[in-house]
Amino acid sequence: ILSALETIGRDLGYSALQLEAGVRQPAAIRLYERAGYQRILVYGQYRDDPLSVCFKKVVGEGRRAN
Repeated sequence: ILSALETIGRDLGYSALQLEAGVRQPAAIRLYERAGYQRILVYGQYRDDPLSVCFKKVVGEGRRAN
């Protein structure tokens, strides 16, 4: 599913994808890291949540601002 979402994002012209997981979701964190996502500073609605972990992965050259 993650790979399919990356393909859709790339096809829509996005250069990178960002996502969030909770610190109490270690399996999800491992999945994202194994898929090539890098941890980034928390953003948006997650900014003040100490339980949030955010990730980003470059998926193409893209045409859209992320």
